[in-house]
Amino acid sequence: RSARRRRRRFGVGLERVMAPRAHVVCFGASDQAEARAWATRVFPEVGETTTTTLTRTKPAETSDGTYRWRGDHKSARECRKMVEAVCAEVLRTSTTRVVVVCARLGGTGTTRATQTFAAFRSALPKGVDVGIALARGAAPTKASCLRANLLFNAVVARCPARRLYPSRRARSGEEDEDEEERASRTWHREHARAIAIIADRVEDDGDVLIARARERLVIDGDPIQRLTLSMAEQLADVSDAVRAFVETRGFNVTLREGVTARLKASTPERWCSGGYSAHHYVAAPPQPHGVYYELELTDSGVAVGYVAMSALQSDETATTAYPFSSPDTVFTTAQVDRLCVLPEFRGAGVKEALLRHVCDGYHEFGLPVRIKTAKESVVASFEKCCLLAFERVKDPTAKGVEKRRGLKKVVVLPKTDEDRWTVDGDDSRDYDSDWRKLQATTTTTVSNPVAAFNAALNRSTPDTAPRATRQMLTAIEGVSVFDAYAERIVTTAVCQKSYAAMYATLSDAMPFRDDICRRVIAVLDSSDDETIAGAAEFLTELWRVGAATEEEFLSGIFREGSLDEFVRVEIAFNALLRFGDVLRDVEPARAYVAACAPDGRRNLSARGAAARLIFLAEEVHAFVESGYSVANRRHFGARPATSRADAHDSAREELKSLRIVYDDGGAETAAILRGERKGWVFWYVGSPVRSHALDGPRAFRFVAEDPRRFVPV
Repeated sequence: RSARRRRRRFGVGLERVMAPRAHVVCFGASDQAEARAWATRVFPEVGETTTTTLTRTKPAETSDGTYRWRGDHKSARECRKMVEAVCAEVLRTSTTRVVVVCARLGGTGTTRATQTFAAFRSALPKGVDVGIALARGAAPTKASCLRANLLFNAVVARCPARRLYPSRRARSGEEDEDEEERASRTWHREHARAIAIIADRVEDDGDVLIARARERLVIDGDPIQRLTLSMAEQLADVSDAVRAFVETRGFNVTLREGVTARLKASTPERWCSGGYSAHHYVAAPPQPHGVYYELELTDSGVAVGYVAMSALQSDETATTAYPFSSPDTVFTTAQVDRLCVLPEFRGAGVKEALLRHVCDGYHEFGLPVRIKTAKESVVASFEKCCLLAFERVKDPTAKGVEKRRGLKKVVVLPKTDEDRWTVDGDDSRDYDSDWRKLQATTTTTVSNPVAAFNAALNRSTPDTAPRATRQMLTAIEGVSVFDAYAERIVTTAVCQKSYAAMYATLSDAMPFRDDICRRVIAVLDSSDDETIAGAAEFLTELWRVGAATEEEFLSGIFREGSLDEFVRVEIAFNALLRFGDVLRDVEPARAYVAACAPDGRRNLSARGAAARLIFLAEEVHAFVESGYSVANRRHFGARPATSRADAHDSAREELKSLRIVYDDGGAETAAILRGERKGWVFWYVGSPVRSHALDGPRAFRFVAEDPRRFVPV
């Protein structure tokens, strides 16, 4: 009996001093020593450790006891198999600690490690503590994730790609920072947000995150999921959630006068096949990946109404307009794409039944629903509806606003049965001969050289420049003093900056082009900003065609100590954008290249430079950083037509996207077909919008009179 008591005491003592055993799962190749070091950072009390590392190399038992699990972290199937095998080993060996380590992988490796942490905490019993060690790594590449507008899936939280790489407008007011560094910090912060939902204790210094979880995680489905969701999958995800909400509310509806009806899930194709498009001004079916319902009468089974809705993403700067939006999605609102009640059933409450059930589903997920109509007859019906609140009239023809459907342009013409392009029998003109090419032989006698020179200069255009040059040279034959002629060209060119290239070509053919260059440089000493800009453009074109020397060009464009004169700084920046590859090693240009860097832009801003100049400096800096690659330059606006041939090419390119439609539906229908219809915007107010933001009020409602539009309930 005393021996049994000693054994019990001895056993209890062993349990007190025995260090817990840990199993370490590493993403990326790691040896036993490195894995143990990370495990002790998460659980300082661990003793013996077993290591499994997920790599693409051949599986083998290494000399230090590390097992290499062959697989790729991007394969959900391989990760599930690894988690199942490790869980079985943990339970077999009575291991009490599991540590997930991700110190060598960036990108989606971080997301998969977070999913694995959630998978272990969901699969293992409460007696097994699960931890994670996450070292900050690189974010996914900008081009790949923004092109597809991806959403990265960390199971309990999600990260939109545009949060990693916000636009210049969205990050206005923030300090300049390396884009990759900013994305890396945001990537780490978003995964820390997801881990904090799972873990009981989190320690994060911005570079390394250590977290531990004791309580078992209850989650629907398998935590090892797809790493990213495309835009179509994001839309389908929201639509599935809304449909599930509608299903919980039930499909039975009671209309006015006690008529019973039933909601029925529908498809985009039913808009046309069900006959609804014939009663609507938009005949095309709604976009896919939305929510579609029809309402049919219970007794007869006749479909009487149709509604289609979909989620929308707003501009990145719209967070203040929609303070209830979830950080796990890019969607901020939803819209009614199609709504139609068959004429014989209008006034019975069909519209209200369709809107209430589906819109409440979007409101439950933090997406307020708007509806826009271009039919004045429908506006009266919406104004009487207690579920809708009017916001504003959206007129695309006002204030220069134009609504475009992509790059498509539509011209609406009236229908006609007659062939408008037949030959006119009453026209006796001879179109087959070359009468337009016949020219009369004329001789010109110059009596006043100055007047003839000015007349030729005034008639010059990019198309007639060669002929104008010949006329100007003919006018000055026998003239020995050219001061008046040089002054005339300079004065005209400086005032017409858009034609600087043409005047430079004319000047290059003149015998007094050196005098023209000297006069242009003298004009650059002027105090008038408009004159300086015109002279700089003319001098640049003179240098481009070889009429001005490089020394004259550099002395006129890149002037020392002129960083306080913003018009001259803008001139220098524009020259760098055009000829940066040629001017990269020129000494006078280096000061302006430095002014485009982040420190230089802050200096310019402190001196009072306009936002337009700071924006131009950013463009120059990006151009310099890309190695003066023209392919990486961003170009804004269409290329201006400088000659008749250019105008023809531009028109030919524009007509490629032109579509001609023949319709006799009147002015309103024509405006609809052109995409320029006036719209009345309403918001659904049948229920409050539930907030999915991380903090703040939990519900909002639309108030048209309030400048915030959405106010807390």
